[in-house]
Amino acid sequence: MNEVINKSSMLYWFPLIKDLPIPQPKTEFVLSKDNWWQYLDGKRLPDQDIVTLKEAIKRLGYPVFMRTDLASGKHQYLDASYVDSEDKVLQNLFGLIEQNALRDLWFDTIVVREFIYLSYRFRAFGGLPIGCERRYFIRDGEVICHHPYWVKEAIKFYQQSKNWENLPWQMWLKELNTESEIEVRILTNIAEMVGSALPGSWSVDFAKDRDGKWWLIDMALAEQSWHPPCKNKLSDDLKGN
Repeated sequence: MNEVINKSSMLYWFPLIKDLPIPQPKTEFVLSKDNWWQYLDGKRLPDQDIVTLKEAIKRLGYPVFMRTDLASGKHQYLDASYVDSEDKVLQNLFGLIEQNALRDLWFDTIVVREFIYLSYRFRAFGGLPIGCERRYFIRDGEVICHHPYWVKEAIKFYQQSKNWENLPWQMWLKELNTESEIEVRILTNIAEMVGSALPGSWSVDFAKDRDGKWWLIDMALAEQSWHPPCKNKLSDDLKGN
């Protein structure tokens, strides 16, 4: 494992917030290695590692959302992060490693998480459900700003989602991105609770499930997080006015 932990890694922030009384997917940290890239060059993953990964997934129950401690492979969702059967575990693991490699993310650990059935209206990228997701920016326990996670300009349609491209997805996205007062109160309270456990500046990502429940699904240091232009600016590295 890397000696210096990137604070955006789940290895850092998840242990600090996992016991807070807020909805979070059940999570297991499964496999840790110094060099995952070697498995993209043809090296065989040890059989025991495959068994360990499959056992962790069985404990949570299929389907699961698979990611690394630094990122998911959500843009190639069906071939990386979404694992709905045992025969897809190894294939999607390599897809996940590849997606992290393409972003030059030197991760340490494979993470499997309880699957959250999102309230979504359409699919994009590699079959990814596009639903109600939000990004909140906090600094020392205070919410600085909040934004819908998915902006129109970011949406792309790959082969797995081409059948959605000619449907009224822009109208659906606008509806998904409408923030209600109740929602803002709920997520502000949760974000501030997270900030009480994690000083400094952070992005906190939320997603709403099909029953209307909001889940905290990801976090990262604010300066390493995409931030749409707004009046607030948490560091010189963030976009803003």
